[in-house]
Amino acid sequence: MVQKLGRKIIAKAVQNKAQDIYIIPKKESYELYMRIGNERRFIDVYDHHFMANLISHFKFVAGMNVGEKRRSQLGSCDYSYDEGKVISLRLSSVGDYRGYESLVIRLLFLDVTI
Repeated sequence: MVQKLGRKIIAKAVQNKAQDIYIIPKKESYELYMRIGNERRFIDVYDHHFMANLISHFKFVAGMNVGEKRRSQLGSCDYSYDEGKVISLRLSSVGDYRGYESLVIRLLFLDVTI
């Protein structure tokens, strides 16, 4: 379930040519945003527990320490999101005073021609 949502979010970001995905903790939920062009667009609201699991999924795939939720961490990976399609990701996580993590995912489009 969590992996399926992760692939869906990445696929939507690629489709919209988003540069970044933001998973931000709020008081009673997590909010998902995407930066498309110079605009940060709100996408959806999710339950704390569910999004904490999604953040752990992305951290695991990127080789980050899943158990560390307070200190900031950096990671990267090649993520398979849609029947064999792969995109490179760079991830950054940081915890807050309540023990909730935020995660920013940078999508690295490598097929850009100059």
